[in-house]
Amino acid sequence: MPIKVTAWACKWKCGSKVQTSRARMIFHENKCFRNPSRRACQTCKNLRDYVENDDYISWRVLECHVDATIDLTTKRCDCKKWEWEECQSK
Repeated sequence: MPIKVTAWACKWKCGSKVQTSRARMIFHENKCFRNPSRRACQTCKNLRDYVENDDYISWRVLECHVDATIDLTTKRCDCKKWEWEECQSK
């Protein structure tokens, strides 16, 4: 017979798998990219996501409206130019 197990999910709704340990989920939430206190690209209203077409190949482009010097190949956290926007699926 199956047993009941308590699981914890991320309150920022990032899609992370649930954890059976509350401490592990708290650790995850503190570093979650959707946590506004992290000031990550995914929650910034300055992040623009669009598709460019080069003849036969489509490229997904992430670009920061405010600072074009940011290398968005690796999304960053703690940006000084970050502005809150409700999370999108970027």
